Amino acid sequence: MNVLSYKTLSKCEDTGTRNEDVFMADRRGSECSKFIVADGATTGFSGGRFAYAVAWSFMSTPQNTTWRKRLKLAWERFDSQVDYRKLKWFQRRNYERGSFSTMLTGEVVRGGILLTAVGDTCAFVVDKCSLAI
Repeated sequence: MNVLSYKTLSKCEDTGTRNEDVFMADRRGSECSKFIVADGATTGFSGGRFAYAVAWSFMSTPQNTTWRKRLKLAWERFDSQVDYRKLKWFQRRNYERGSFSTMLTGEVVRGGILLTAVGDTCAFVVDKCSLAI
């Protein structure tokens, strides 16, 4: 994996600690071979960290990897970073409810692009100022 782009966007201008959005792209020369935008849910436990784990698992696995395996890798990475014993009672309850993220991915395949949108995510392909269908 050669991730040349990694970006996040804060909800507030004064702090990056509330940021739960992740963008990663893998570039080969001047072309992008795959990308992901993941948006961690505020309602879950540590949404930004989970979104990063989802993005990392997508970017670090080959194209033919199943989503089931990618999400298993994401959860294992995320869960390994949480010390349940050190969480306060209200953090434990939030952890037990789960962590959530939407995502939009794109991969160049056979001269085209394979887009996958999960959650409240949309993808629009525009070619020469027209919506491509």
